[in-house]
Amino acid sequence: MKPSDCPITRDCVVSPQLFRQPRIRIDVPAVLLADVLDQSRARESLAPSLARLVSNYLGAQGYVDRWGHVLERSVGPFVVLTFVPVLIWESTTAARRRAAPPISVLSARAHDAALPALMRSLPSGAQVTGGAISGRRHPSALFGLVLAEADVPEFQRWAELTLLPELLPEVLARARAEITSAIERKGSPHVAKQVES
Repeated sequence: MKPSDCPITRDCVVSPQLFRQPRIRIDVPAVLLADVLDQSRARESLAPSLARLVSNYLGAQGYVDRWGHVLERSVGPFVVLTFVPVLIWESTTAARRRAAPPISVLSARAHDAALPALMRSLPSGAQVTGGAISGRRHPSALFGLVLAEADVPEFQRWAELTLLPELLPEVLARARAEITSAIERKGSPHVAKQVES
């Protein structure tokens, strides 16, 4: 799948200069809070779900682009980058509310669909994760990358030459296709049409 094959082009547009921007504070996106509230029907499940989500954004900094954001954290001698496709979650809100599992389930499915594209050309020292931060899985992340601090300059070159212009648009396209498919399998044809609009 090429970036031009993306079901909704705006989901796949990535700034090639993303990691040259200054890091900024990133708060919990409203769409993620709404998903937790929608999925937590019982009071006893709301507090733990909300606490997990908020803890992933506590003091979070990173990089923001049209498709979503990348959270960056230092964990010991490592840098953890967590990629959250906010625009995909926003564009599927109505369909997900009626017919789909929560974002946390859909993000795990999307991660599995996107993994082959990521694994093709990772730089040495980088490892793909399911979006874990400090051992906790980020419930809305598409994937994470872990690298040693010493490997950051090589990663930045790779990101500008390969990840941002080629791989990330393909990963987002694959994720979008998997999420749309999961919603279509779970919902009615009417709901599936709304996801495409």
